[in-house]
Amino acid sequence: MRIRTLFLAASLTVFGCAVDEGAADEGLTDDSDALTQVPTLTFNTDGSVTQSAPLVAGGNVRIKYSQSRIRQCTGNVDGQPGWAITGYASLAGAAATSWDTGRVSGSTRVTVNQVIALPRSGELALWFQQTSRWGCQAWDSRNGQNYHFSVALR
Repeated sequence: MRIRTLFLAASLTVFGCAVDEGAADEGLTDDSDALTQVPTLTFNTDGSVTQSAPLVAGGNVRIKYSQSRIRQCTGNVDGQPGWAITGYASLAGAAATSWDTGRVSGSTRVTVNQVIALPRSGELALWFQQTSRWGCQAWDSRNGQNYHFSVALR
């Protein structure tokens, strides 16, 4: 099982990973201790942001983005959400990567945790865009300044 853990940790470092919030810690046993050690940045519904531990180069960070944080562009189509929130990340000025911060579950959207690799030190910038089927757009970017987190050397 130790080989499986090392492969999983290496895969996360190279590719990143999305995990359903409801299942974020389900199934994690002593085989996947690497996932439980990942610092978390939580973007809460009330507009606050919390950081569970320092970010370190060579590690990963888990992003939890509340699907109720942006409220401007919501609405349902046939009983399902007609909107989505995309997260964007840029480390040390590199090209941004993006991911869907949630998924549809019945008549609502639920948070999907995104694990992002931090291959080097520098500043991690994060921002979020909500779009709807009707063309509405809203941003969560600290008024265009983005959210910035320091990634330190080991």
